[in-house]
Amino acid sequence: MMRPMRPLRHRVALAAASLTLLLGLSATPSLAADKTLRIGVQKYGTLVILRERATLEPVLAKLGWTVRWTEFPGGPRCWRR
Repeated sequence: MMRPMRPLRHRVALAAASLTLLLGLSATPSLAADKTLRIGVQKYGTLVILRERATLEPVLAKLGWTVRWTEFPGGPRCWRR
């Protein structure tokens, strides 16, 4: 039996929580001085929802981080023939 999909807001909240946890675990003194999280997104990815709703920025601002979004037109090229 298939489990029903979670609502979109739950998936976005889970992504935000995961990023926050990842930042907390991987911060080193050299990275902590910059305090800018750079996120690359594609036009039709799920992170676009997080960017458009601006739910990540307030959470990270409380921790002293800023977010810089960069949109990429596509992923890496596949060189296999």
